[in-house]
Amino acid sequence: MNRYRVTKAHTSLEAVDVEALDEAEAVAKAAEMRGLLVASSTLSSAVLLDEAEPVVDFRPSGFGTYFRRIVDNTTNAQEAAARCQAAGMAWAVLMVEAVDGYSTSAAARKTYAQALTDAGIAVGVWSLPGPARAASVEASRTAARNLTDAAKALGSTLILLNVEDAYKGKQAELRALVDTTIETSPAGSSIGVASYPWPSLHPDIDWAAFAALDWGSPMFYSTASSMEAVNRGFDEWLSYVPVLVPSLDGWSGSGVSGATRFEGDIRRVCGQSYPRTPGAAVWSESQMDDAKRAVSRRMATVYRWPTSA
Repeated sequence: MNRYRVTKAHTSLEAVDVEALDEAEAVAKAAEMRGLLVASSTLSSAVLLDEAEPVVDFRPSGFGTYFRRIVDNTTNAQEAAARCQAAGMAWAVLMVEAVDGYSTSAAARKTYAQALTDAGIAVGVWSLPGPARAASVEASRTAARNLTDAAKALGSTLILLNVEDAYKGKQAELRALVDTTIETSPAGSSIGVASYPWPSLHPDIDWAAFAALDWGSPMFYSTASSMEAVNRGFDEWLSYVPVLVPSLDGWSGSGVSGATRFEGDIRRVCGQSYPRTPGAAVWSESQMDDAKRAVSRRMATVYRWPTSA
């Protein structure tokens, strides 16, 4: 496993030109920097970590994926788990509820969690609270408790909030959502937030509310086509959260052209040859095709990221 010691103090290391280093030099530089993950947008990739260094694994690491509307069907769950293995996925998050009021059943989540766990894939949960949840502080707290209760039911400590339009101009409600998620999550949880790629374009969201979370997932979907846009997103997000595990577009295009686009996005967001993030999330499992699954599995090998098998 490629492991990282994560730090916010990346700015002091911005002068490192990672692209000019070969692998041996990169490992030496990692040792020199005592295993720090360089998460600055000024770098196109991060330095590989010296495996001899005593470090702490970051969760989530490697490629992960979102599961959306699942039903309680063991065969479907096992087939989905097999596709995740083919894609080199190390983790997955199961939807609890979505903006349109749709929620998955506890039975469906349990069935999918079992299939994924049997396939060696770590399981977490995610929610996208909508207008009804953002309407009041108490409703936001309920959304948070629903999410953390789902995590507890699965024995999971990986939790992802998806915050979008519903919480614009809703500072108290958003704070209630985030704070209650933290307060009611299982011990040792790794809690992240997914949202827009450029915080500055959405000033009505209280981005400072995310400072207490463990990681962020900027949704680099169409934005991933531009290195400049990606770097801007890194700069803005890293002023609020310490680590980025970006979300990527797994649906656009198909076959060779879709796979080529997907690989380009991965390299621009996660690093050309060396990873500048500990992992990435692909939206979504059901929308990937075999060509993209081959790409994510190969890129996990390039980055030395963990996989399911």
